[in-house]
Amino acid sequence: MNNNENYLIFFPVCILTKGYQRSVILDLQRAILDFIPNDLYEIYMNHNKKKVADILQNYDTQDKEIVTEYIDFLVKNEYAILGTQHDAEHISELSLKYNFCGKITNCVCEYSKFLFENMQTLLKIIDEKLGCSAMQIICKETINMAELSEFVQKFKDITFLNHLEIILPYSHEYNEKNVNTLLLKNFIINRLTFYSAPFDEIKDLKHTFVIYLRENLKNNKCGIVDKSYLTQNIYHVTEAHHYNTCLHKKLFIDGNGNIKNCPFSENTFGNILNDDIEKIIKTASFKKFWRITKDKIKVCKDCEFRYICTDCRVFIKDKNDIYSQPSNCYYNPYIAKWKGEDGYITVEEWMKPDTAQ
Repeated sequence: MNNNENYLIFFPVCILTKGYQRSVILDLQRAILDFIPNDLYEIYMNHNKKKVADILQNYDTQDKEIVTEYIDFLVKNEYAILGTQHDAEHISELSLKYNFCGKITNCVCEYSKFLFENMQTLLKIIDEKLGCSAMQIICKETINMAELSEFVQKFKDITFLNHLEIILPYSHEYNEKNVNTLLLKNFIINRLTFYSAPFDEIKDLKHTFVIYLRENLKNNKCGIVDKSYLTQNIYHVTEAHHYNTCLHKKLFIDGNGNIKNCPFSENTFGNILNDDIEKIIKTASFKKFWRITKDKIKVCKDCEFRYICTDCRVFIKDKNDIYSQPSNCYYNPYIAKWKGEDGYITVEEWMKPDTAQ
């Protein structure tokens, strides 16, 4: 390690989150995640931008060696630098303030005859009035290529929308030639997913992804918390610090045009064609879950992944408690193990008096 007169300075793009058993350090620029002991998290909280010599004065001889190893680890892996006092004074912190100019960030629509016939009208509302940036179309029944092509053409004059994902059941008509023709004519499609396919495959076409899944997505997979679903970007992390990452500024339109928070929520707030959507999304009932962050949710608040995973307020363990843990979460932060790993037990098992540590 360099001279103890240098200052320990964490890179601003590195976000640290403390969990019950361990912490994580997330480098947002490189999308790298490392597990670190909670002691190292405390060094970050108490000694960032302080002189190394001053930091070491807080520890006895044995602990000084450990802290020195920690600092070496941070510098070697480029999570921090040993800089000058000038560096410490002028390297600014990363703002975790969440900003999005649109009134709705994501809209999920259930494909239907209603949606096909009214899509252009709906886009004027969702795209122009709400400033929605991403839309997902879910098809429960097979539609032919001609109908799909005609439907996608309705998106040609969009303003704010920059991400379109279409999910539909596989058909032999969706061969490579037809799919490529569709995508070349419609660059708005960022992801095209075929479920109930005869094979699993992901094709990266640079401007879009084509995904084939054997799985039948008609089965309910909502609310699953799995390590493959972790989202390591600044937009998600900043939103997670202030809002619910599943329902905040999210909108669902069912096959009849009814307005909901998500596909599985029971409450309907009106109809997209008959009611004023701008007034609806401002109501307290529609925004009921928007500010429920993972820091407020039982078990989640003790999890080191809480700022990079999504949440579900529909499928929860206790229906009478809106702060209950998601029922489809497969991670136990108290033992730092995912379901299927050796030694895994559920949170409920761990909390039994003869099990909890």
